[in-house]
Amino acid sequence: LQPPPFMDFAHLLRIGLAAGWEETYAENVGQEEEEGKEFRELALRAGPSRMQGTGWGLFTTRERRKGEEICRYTGNVLRTADALKQDDKSYLMRLGPQCYVDARRRLEVAARYINDARDERRYNVTFEKNPELGFARVVALRGIQAGEELYVDYGRWYWASTDGDVIQAPAVPCGATRAELEDQIRILVGDEQWSPAVLAIRYRRVTGRRL
Repeated sequence: LQPPPFMDFAHLLRIGLAAGWEETYAENVGQEEEEGKEFRELALRAGPSRMQGTGWGLFTTRERRKGEEICRYTGNVLRTADALKQDDKSYLMRLGPQCYVDARRRLEVAARYINDARDERRYNVTFEKNPELGFARVVALRGIQAGEELYVDYGRWYWASTDGDVIQAPAVPCGATRAELEDQIRILVGDEQWSPAVLAIRYRRVTGRRL
């Protein structure tokens, strides 16, 4: 379908949908979800994880050496106030003070598919955060064989909640200041209006230590 030069994108899209492009797109997405997603330039592949109940995972298609940068966790860079407003924090990572990166809508970011194995013996990559540049490097912790799934430690804060359900939020680095910890707990709670006393209780329940 070749549109005349005066036709804008919105008009073209409406014609395309009427012509059945929507069905074709749905078929392609369904096929991709079944077969996986290739990141050939990075020698990576996203596909069904080997961990039950986790959806897709990320696999390397070639051997990796210890210390090698495999890919980068990139996305929309947000300040704390904007990070708090996100309804879905599944892909929100704290890079540093007043700096978060959200890859939820960035399907082209391979690192968003890396799972947490919840077992330190299985971790084979780590996040090296760079708040100045707005991304985190995914670096191999050891030699990794072709075909292995990549696993990273999301951090204790990611899984923290008061009722046992998962609250998805990024980890706070060791040595964080009290202000940074309070900032992180507000992300966990999802509301910046909680009092310092409530934040202190949340922190103690998660870490076992007083704030």
